[in-house]
Amino acid sequence: MTAPILEAIARGFHHGPAYDQRFVEIVLALAFVAAAAVVIGRLVARRRSEAAARRIHERRLAEVGPSARELAALGVLARFLRPWEPPYLLLASRHVFDRCAREMLRAGAPDADFAVTDAELTLNSLRLRIGFHLATADDTPDSSLDLPVGSTILVSRENAEHPDGPFVQGKIAAQGPRAMTISLPTGSRPPPEGSVLMLQFRNQAGVFSFSGTVLYAGETAVQVSQSSTIARRQRRRYYRRRVRLSVSVRAAPGAAWQPALLLDLGGGGGSIQRAGSLSPQPEPFEISFSVPPGDRPVAARVVRVSRNGNVASFEFVSLSEAQRDRIIRIAARQPAGEHDGSERPRSA
Repeated sequence: MTAPILEAIARGFHHGPAYDQRFVEIVLALAFVAAAAVVIGRLVARRRSEAAARRIHERRLAEVGPSARELAALGVLARFLRPWEPPYLLLASRHVFDRCAREMLRAGAPDADFAVTDAELTLNSLRLRIGFHLATADDTPDSSLDLPVGSTILVSRENAEHPDGPFVQGKIAAQGPRAMTISLPTGSRPPPEGSVLMLQFRNQAGVFSFSGTVLYAGETAVQVSQSSTIARRQRRRYYRRRVRLSVSVRAAPGAAWQPALLLDLGGGGGSIQRAGSLSPQPEPFEISFSVPPGDRPVAARVVRVSRNGNVASFEFVSLSEAQRDRIIRIAARQPAGEHDGSERPRSA
């Protein structure tokens, strides 16, 4: 008797082929509506995003106030944006701007309102107007215009065999579309106009070099052409911080401790003033970060000294990671030193 009852219940849930077809049609319709809602939602979100990007772009344009030539340059640069990049990034991201500028200069990109012959000068003017520069001490420059005013820069000497070394230390006094102005130390011989110089800039990201032509040479300053080709020559693993820290040093274990002054310090080494008898040699010396010396000295090796022997540059020997971390913390706690680099260590 149970079987007929179950069969009757099963027949009650079965309504035939027409019902099955309508059920499938309803499911497909609901799926279509759901998919359409997703597509429409994405289109609405995209349009809102594009509208927001246009408002940001228009606001940045109003803030920057580019000239007609600079506005034409922006139009050409926009051709080199990635498909997903909104135009306002040209006014907000230094790296996007510089990437598009490099691609544009390589391609030539002729335009009726934008002559390629003065393209780089116009781009430099636009960079300055937007206000692009290195945002942090470990940022990588893409152009000489990225270097902040007041930064130290090394300028190659006309005589590479000069007794004080192949470079003279200057400071960036001003940035312009065509040239940067570099102030030189009193008494240094300015390079002749038309000469090509090698320049070096250093920050936490590494050592960068580029070349520039001397457009004007005065007694205490030169104007050097801007460069959009800047190369990293060295990546610093351990950045050195300028400090003025009294320490104790001794030439060998068991020798007498001598007071000295640290001028810069990092996880890989540093520079030390009033180092007494220290000189480049295979045997390491010991340094204690206190006066009088503490009970945890570390070993270091002198790698070069200044011409008058007053400043020694050293590297640490066989540091444990715990010791290196401690040294980095010591450097970070110190106020920035005021050593101007006039005593540059040289190779022995």
